[in-house]
Amino acid sequence: MKIWKVLLLLFIIGFILRLYVDTSYFFWDESVYLLNAKWFATGKSEYNEIDLRPPLVSFLLSFFYGSKNFEVISRVILIFLNSLSIPAMFFLGKEINPRVGILSATLLTFLPFHIQFSRLIMTDSVSMLFIILLVLYLLRKKAILSGLFAGLAFLTKYTSLIFVPIILIPFFYHIKKPKFFFKFLAGLMIIIPFFLFNILYYGSMFHFFFSAIGAVSKQEIVTLSFIFWLLYDLIGIILLSLFLFSIYPSFKFSKCRLFLFWFISFFFVCLLILNLGTDKPPSIQWVVERFLLPLLPPMLILASYSALEFFKNYKLIFLLFIVFIIFNIPNYSRAYTPAIEFEGGLRNATKLMGIYIDENLKGNTTIYCTFNCPPIAWYGKRKTAVTNFEESPWQNLKENVYLIKYSSKPPSLEECFSQGFHVEKEIKDKEWSVYLLKK
Repeated sequence: MKIWKVLLLLFIIGFILRLYVDTSYFFWDESVYLLNAKWFATGKSEYNEIDLRPPLVSFLLSFFYGSKNFEVISRVILIFLNSLSIPAMFFLGKEINPRVGILSATLLTFLPFHIQFSRLIMTDSVSMLFIILLVLYLLRKKAILSGLFAGLAFLTKYTSLIFVPIILIPFFYHIKKPKFFFKFLAGLMIIIPFFLFNILYYGSMFHFFFSAIGAVSKQEIVTLSFIFWLLYDLIGIILLSLFLFSIYPSFKFSKCRLFLFWFISFFFVCLLILNLGTDKPPSIQWVVERFLLPLLPPMLILASYSALEFFKNYKLIFLLFIVFIIFNIPNYSRAYTPAIEFEGGLRNATKLMGIYIDENLKGNTTIYCTFNCPPIAWYGKRKTAVTNFEESPWQNLKENVYLIKYSSKPPSLEECFSQGFHVEKEIKDKEWSVYLLKK
């Protein structure tokens, strides 16, 4: 079978495996990107984080806002974009040799983590696609295209601002041609409208940067052992072992050394990002592992290179692949679990409360919310304000206002009652209760 037919088959299989269009729930980040899409489409939304979220995913979705099946369409668009990573991975691995390209693309096709993250309304896996294409066109010395995809990676996820310059170092060191550098900058010009937007709306070209930095809420020390545990959870023991076995042989081959540089340099950047702040330890849907997605392409390519070096017989490669599938059965179960079933009832209770608000409160009502606010805004279809009583005193809330409060989250019910609130509606599910309070 010709390579292009194999590649087309892998893309179709990968797309079908990812085509689990689960609209049971859109969690915090997903709701934000959907609400930002509404803002791009209409100029207003019940809640948005336009100033601190990268714009590209929401901007693409905004063209379909208002359609009857917007939630379904949004899922399918992300699934299609992320499925493109499969052929992109092949062409990147092909820079070593076609067999590495086919095996690394096959592994990505069936990787449970990527299967699940491909359908989420998130930026991480789309950014990985653009980073793959950035490196691919750098290897092919297509400066304008590599600059274009560097810009798209940045517009998809701001941390690409750190990753992109690092991956450029070996290329510019070896090429040493000013013409190549200026062509790269020409492709990078795609980001200029974004900076103009920041100047026009916020008065500062770098407003997005300071807003995104200010959004970091946790700073915790992350150990190397924790990172390796995340890598194990990301790709499994078989691929992790093959990758580790590839490190020494990779020094013998210049292009393998490039992928090794990619992994090592990005590894420490990921370590820095995790230390700056994110929820730990991992719990639902590989929440933390998504920050390691920039490490996935070099790991899969080097693991494939290692497998093909150690196992010359294709039957052994096929057997190894079957073992990989069997070991990942629990992760496939996790990948196809409906989103609403995670977080011990929090999601279902939130969605039900949002639906209650949509059906029972006036359209001009403002909801003051203390936790998990974007889903309340998305399902409640009411203006929602994040309320932190440590910074904004109770006195700022006037009469006849609604407050969303979650069990085990401050303020306590007693404190709410002392400020003149009463319970208008309570929704419970498993270990969570959501209260709609009225003053």
